[in-house]
Amino acid sequence: MKLPRTIPGPLAVAAAVTLVTTVAIGQAAAEVPAVFLQGAHVFDGKSVVDKTNVLLIDGKIASIGPDITAPNGARSIDCQGRWV
Repeated sequence: MKLPRTIPGPLAVAAAVTLVTTVAIGQAAAEVPAVFLQGAHVFDGKSVVDKTNVLLIDGKIASIGPDITAPNGARSIDCQGRWV
């Protein structure tokens, strides 16, 4: 039986970004100036963008899109199949 897919609300998205920035890295967000989330399903509050990238700088979303690349020194996290 396949379970229906649910899309998280904007508050859940903000919590997920914060969680990824702090827990998945294993460091405080302030210690890592840039985090690059690669290949995630991104829900922006209105629509879903599949297999896209998210760049976080100083713990805040700086850019979202499939064509953005990680800057030098950024912590890169493979998020394929995950939701942000």
